[in-house]
Amino acid sequence: MQGEPRAGALAPRFRDRDALLATAAVLVAAGSGALLARTGQPGGAEEAGPAIAEVSFTTSQVRRRLARTLVWEEIRTGAAVHDGDSIFVPPRASASISFVDGSSLEVDENSLVVLQRPGGGAPNRVGLKKGSVTGATSQSGMAIESERGLASLQGDTQARVDLQVGQARVDVFSGAARVQGAGGAQTVREKQAAMAGADGRWSEPRALQVELVAPARNGRVYFRGSPPPLALGWVHRDVAEGATLQVARDRGFGFIVHSAPASSGTHLFTQVSPGIFWWRLVDEDGQPISEARRFTILEDLPPTPLSPAKEEIVWATPEHPVLFAWTKVEGSAGYRVEVSSSDDFEQTVLSELANQPQLLLEEPLPEGHYLWRVRVEDKLRGESSFSKALGFRLIHKALPAAPELLNPEIELEPDASSGE
Repeated sequence: MQGEPRAGALAPRFRDRDALLATAAVLVAAGSGALLARTGQPGGAEEAGPAIAEVSFTTSQVRRRLARTLVWEEIRTGAAVHDGDSIFVPPRASASISFVDGSSLEVDENSLVVLQRPGGGAPNRVGLKKGSVTGATSQSGMAIESERGLASLQGDTQARVDLQVGQARVDVFSGAARVQGAGGAQTVREKQAAMAGADGRWSEPRALQVELVAPARNGRVYFRGSPPPLALGWVHRDVAEGATLQVARDRGFGFIVHSAPASSGTHLFTQVSPGIFWWRLVDEDGQPISEARRFTILEDLPPTPLSPAKEEIVWATPEHPVLFAWTKVEGSAGYRVEVSSSDDFEQTVLSELANQPQLLLEEPLPEGHYLWRVRVEDKLRGESSFSKALGFRLIHKALPAAPELLNPEIELEPDASSGE
């Protein structure tokens, strides 16, 4: 097919050499502890054109490489992604990407992808160089290209493409995907999976015997205090005798932390702790009979307020606005800042949203004593807790400078009774 990669191989821009180069660049940047500024770099944001996607969720250490550069930088929620940008998600991390056409992409840990702008009404194109992704498409679909060939996700399809050592796997949860490799092309339909070996030949699609139900695919579970037990659920009618539930810390299930008989359709997982988990069902021979599903346990910690500091005197004028600043919360989409003149915050004089860990107050409040606090504003977390409140004094005129002590010696009158 004209314009498609040669069967069983990637187009030149997606060869292993580029993947190794990109991974090495990430390691060099991380080891040096500093990244080059992208201002003025060839292919920088000013030359990238309109954004094709936005990072809708990210944990720490997720990095982006601008097109036509070797410059890697950490990205945060809300960052724009342009044609040719690479995204690297290290171990114990994850990222979500929302395309302008309404499609989305979940990038799993230890994965490297390159995003490309579609042309002429073609679907979004993703170069999967390492790891695994889950695509949820709009009407236009999505093309996921890897060293094993091409997986073309049709419109309104949700599917996962996983590159493993010596093989690849495509799981279709809804809709359909057309896979193309060395042995030709075939269609993987809803609730089916197909495998490709090192030769790039795809197996006949087979039905997924078990459907996982809860928690949601790629779900994020927030907690406060101690993480509660988590109920894992699946459709029980297709579970074979001797099937086992497995929970692991890695997508390859090399570090299984829990297993249990899969006989009831639900299981209460009590070894919950912050981080990423994978779970699946396997038959008595250890072969998967369900998809591998990821969920992430995140502690819903409030930000730490930084400025104004506790009982700081803040001078505010139209030319010198107040800057509120706090610590970044991993994976947060926004923050809400509240300022009140009372300790109970029953009446607030300011309630503003911010999409980064700072807020500039353009219109000064009246002089007086105030308290301020901040919390994460994210519909996925529900009603997050506020930080501790810090008090500060707001003034409009600078305080007079302290007088300068010219002669520090203190003169004492002699005591007449002492005879001196």
